[in-house]
This record gives sequence, structure tokens and C-alpha cells, in this order.
Amino acid sequence: MTRVLESVANIFFSLLLGALGLALTAIYAPYTLESVQIQAGFLKEDLVAMLTSLGTEPQVNVWIRFLVQDEQLVFMGFVILMRVLIALTFWGIRSMFAAMRGS
Repeated sequence: MTRVLESVANIFFSLLLGALGLALTAIYAPYTLESVQIQAGFLKEDLVAMLTSLGTEPQVNVWIRFLVQDEQLVFMGFVILMRVLIALTFWGIRSMFAAMRGS
């Protein structure tokens, strides 16, 4: 049960911190965020072109075009970055506690 709660907390905090990181980047480094958004646009075009050229049904292509958006890719990148930072932070804390118990 503890692992489930840790996973849910990780997802919740990574979404929250991802949104906070996105907002702080927009405030303090708008040119960086603009560059990331431009690159996400290029990635979206390439990704949609690749996925729709696989010979899938038109009904699937509509959903691919609808679900893959520039803003979603940027936010997803911030959330993934925050998940990595959260994992590294908790790994460091657990290692410190394990070392203290072992001493």
C-alpha cells in the first residue's frame, strides 16, 4: 500500500511542480520557454507526420492530431523533468537514512 501511495504522490507532485516550473520559466526566462515551444512545434510536426504515415485508419489519425499538441509536449517535458528530480531527491533522502541506520 505504501508503494501505491508513493506512486500517486509522485504523479500528483510532479504535475504540480511541472506546472510551477512552467510558470516560473515563463516569468523568469521567457526566451527559453519560447525556444522550447518552437522546438515542441517542430517535434509535433515530425511526430504527427510519422504516426499518420503508418497506414492507420483516418479515425485514428484524427485522434493523433487532436491529442499531440505543442503545449502538451512542453508541459509533458516539464512534468518528466520534475519526476526525475523528485526521484533523485527521494533516492538521496532514503540513502541518507539508510546510511544513518547502518552506522
